[in-house]
Amino acid sequence: MKRRAFLAGAATLAAAPARRIFDSHCHIIDHRFPIIENQGYTPPDFPLDAYLARARPLGVVAGAVVSGSFQGNDRTWLMDALPRLGRGWVGVTQIPNDCPDAEILRLNAIGVRAIRFNVFRGQIDSVADIVSMALVFGTDIPSTRAKRPFEPSDIDLVENVLGTELAGKAFWDNPTRLYRIDTTSGERI
Repeated sequence: MKRRAFLAGAATLAAAPARRIFDSHCHIIDHRFPIIENQGYTPPDFPLDAYLARARPLGVVAGAVVSGSFQGNDRTWLMDALPRLGRGWVGVTQIPNDCPDAEILRLNAIGVRAIRFNVFRGQIDSVADIVSMALVFGTDIPSTRAKRPFEPSDIDLVENVLGTELAGKAFWDNPTRLYRIDTTSGERI
């Protein structure tokens, strides 16, 4: 190997994040698919490539793509994004209260692992409709309506507060178990 190629490879490895992160809450906003105004808000386009450009440098290698309230019950965008993301990625979506079991099984087959309930901007009638919740790390990129959007330094903050072991659980162990990701193969179970 030539010296220049070796140094370029070493620089790439040195710049790579040391963490392996499962982003448990991110959004893909692709205006090729239906987007609905929600409480006077329509988000800007933020397609898959834009998300990956921001997330990969952080060490994100897998995650859960979450339906936004502005996507309503449409899942065509998710059916497009999940296969393009590949192994290790799952979907979290919204469904109507009367969603048939066959549709839920079909969603499971494409990698949807959870249903999203949004009390303030979502489509549920009461908090009683929410069965359970989990605590895991998520960026909420692109943070469309957040008063303080995600910043890469937030990853360091989580690690500083939790310590290396607990942060590793929040970044990787807990979400991969929750979303049934085989960590040896990266496949959805």
